[in-house]
Amino acid sequence: GGGGGGGGGGGPGPSTAASDHARKKREAKAARDIADAKKKMMKGIPYCMIHNCDALSEPCKRKLKLCTEHKRAAQVQLYKDGPFQRYCRYCHVLHDLDAFPKEDVRTICVRRNELRLKRSRERRKEIRQILLEARRNSDGMPMPPESLEDMDQESPSRNY
Repeated sequence: GGGGGGGGGGGPGPSTAASDHARKKREAKAARDIADAKKKMMKGIPYCMIHNCDALSEPCKRKLKLCTEHKRAAQVQLYKDGPFQRYCRYCHVLHDLDAFPKEDVRTICVRRNELRLKRSRERRKEIRQILLEARRNSDGMPMPPESLEDMDQESPSRNY
């Protein structure tokens, strides 16, 4: 039987016990931080849920309560030693930082931004088709392509 040993040599020594103890202590602290945030919410007082923030949150109908500062922050931690995340103004949730464009502080995640741009392109295409049909019906001649070029241009990127 059994050779299930891992790295580190001679089995569980003091360093393994110490690291397990430290990990359990961190996990317990994180659980307490989350419980404290939930207690704040249970009292009906809309406090920011971010670790060590006692600011009042913005009025919001969703479960995630964040103050103005943390909604605009490039990265936040919901609880101590938790992952760094960013608030998405489109989804109204905290996403991991890799859901946002690199080297950019946009407040809308890549997936939703691409969806928004796709819908915008489709809407412009529909409008262009309607204008072409209207022009054909009015004088029998198609609309010159120069007048439609403006609609093909992407609108300047905005920071959502």
